[in-house]
Amino acid sequence: MGELGWCLAALTMLSSTALAGTDDDGFGTKSREQAEARVLATLAPLARRKGDHLVLRARHGKPATFDNVHPDFGEGEASYRDFRLIGVSPDKKFFIVEATFYEGGNVFWVSRGDGKKYAVEAAAKMSQDHQHVVTVNASDAYDINGVVLWAIRNDALVERFRFEPAGIVYYGFVRWLSPTSALLKKRYVADKTLCPTSSFMEHPVTLRRTAGTWALDERFDRQSLRCHDDLRPAAQMD
Repeated sequence: MGELGWCLAALTMLSSTALAGTDDDGFGTKSREQAEARVLATLAPLARRKGDHLVLRARHGKPATFDNVHPDFGEGEASYRDFRLIGVSPDKKFFIVEATFYEGGNVFWVSRGDGKKYAVEAAAKMSQDHQHVVTVNASDAYDINGVVLWAIRNDALVERFRFEPAGIVYYGFVRWLSPTSALLKKRYVADKTLCPTSSFMEHPVTLRRTAGTWALDERFDRQSLRCHDDLRPAAQMD
């Protein structure tokens, strides 16, 4: 593996969790800026920043760009947006950029082939064979609440499955079981015949591809059911 390949591999496991923080502007901008500087130092000259302007080089076509907007306090905070390069995908074919907005955020996977941007909603997990990416996010407001899956085709992401539940229902990611199935967990308002003294219940579900189609298999047995009084989004729970 060459020097550049080693650098990309070293960034593969970097997650947006490492970029969380707070500072005087109330958005955590300074901590994200410092973390990004370390990433940029490793990825140069493939990625660079000049002030509020982030540039990501593509092998073909124009580079991808992101522009930060940091309004002064009391002067239009709702327009705040901050884009930070946080690493590369496990297959090293995509840059990963975390977006923080005044309310909510997003994560972008940017093809290193043609520079195209793909909004993957939140932290995405790649399958073992590097052929699929799934986002499972639990949110009360602003961000997506649900499950989205993409196929990776020629350095591009192609959406194959999307489910955003109605009502008080949260999903969390556990792990990929195989290239065609992922284990998730679901928490929602309890069936009192199953959890008579608890407000909520949780059980495993499987996102599975069968005959070329992805679907959620929500069948469960009593042994796998857990009763809870806490409705924290499943993504926040162990």
